Amino acid sequence: MKNSILAIALLLVNFLFSQEETSKLKVGDLAPTFSFTDANGESQSLSDALTKGSLLLVFYRGEWCPYCTKYLLQLSESEDQFSEKGILIMAVSAENGKSLENMKSKSNSSFHFISDQGYEIITAFNVDYIVPSKMVEKLASKGIDLAESHGADEPMLPVPATFLIDQNGIIQYVHYDTNYKERPDVEDILAAVK
Repeated sequence: MKNSILAIALLLVNFLFSQEETSKLKVGDLAPTFSFTDANGESQSLSDALTKGSLLLVFYRGEWCPYCTKYLLQLSESEDQFSEKGILIMAVSAENGKSLENMKSKSNSSFHFISDQGYEIITAFNVDYIVPSKMVEKLASKGIDLAESHGADEPMLPVPATFLIDQNGIIQYVHYDTNYKERPDVEDILAAVK
């Protein structure tokens, strides 16, 4: 199993380094607006979420990614610190509801998980990349079917990225790294809170 994960990781590293190295969205930019359906089946928007406080928007590749699980677990362990600063955490993936529930359980998280199966949020934040067919085949050989879990024919994943958005919709912090192993430190994110 470790060799399989390593093989997948190496393929993703090679592909990711061909992607844009920095986020198109910068600190000080107005965050793209988006809508989503919450866990209760109710339609929500970014502006709805921002009425409750600032938003930490975390894009992750999927339940199958051990680096994503580790990072979301770190955020979960620090959730009280974010809450004290009035920050709501939302994790976004193109996976379906079942995979989101599995990831929520694996990461011991109580924050919100959003399924972006139409890739609308991923595309709006410019963190999208098309997975090459060789990588899709490699993932499929390990039991990871992107088409099934994403509900789409186009195999897309987000570059792991984190955006801190204040209540005015202004981006206060960006972490975007095509090396999926690199995730931001909680302290760095909290330091950006104004």
